[in-house]
Amino acid sequence: MAPSAHFRAGVGVLIRNRDQLVAALERRDIAGSWQAPQGGIKGHELPLEAAARELEEETGLAWGEIALVAEHPFWLSYELPAAARSAKTGLGQTQRWFLVETGRDLDAAAVEAGGEFRAWRWVTMNQLVANVWRPRRPVYEQLQQAWRHLLR
Repeated sequence: MAPSAHFRAGVGVLIRNRDQLVAALERRDIAGSWQAPQGGIKGHELPLEAAARELEEETGLAWGEIALVAEHPFWLSYELPAAARSAKTGLGQTQRWFLVETGRDLDAAAVEAGGEFRAWRWVTMNQLVANVWRPRRPVYEQLQQAWRHLLR
């Protein structure tokens, strides 16, 4: 099926620890490419509901185990390269982003069980931005700028 001319609505969750480091998850399909949990909004979900679902699905963290620190005030978008587009993703994604804090590590088994990621680690925001898949990098740079006072 050919990709359509839309941008998929989604969410992203940047997880920080008490040292203001962020959780980076390594993609299984693109070795050396790291990112924060993210995913599409389903049906009539609100962005915050989708963020809670994605967080638990991809990290094992329940929404009740984190503190919401900030919500980015704008939808942030990125365009996918033509070869990465699909009927599901269309031209790319437009996302609402949330910054949350946790006092514990992620559940490695939950991260790996979802199949999308092979590993996770705590990193500085600079390290995450430097290692995110290039098409997504502008979104991460915008997050870094907006939340520079909240992250290392």
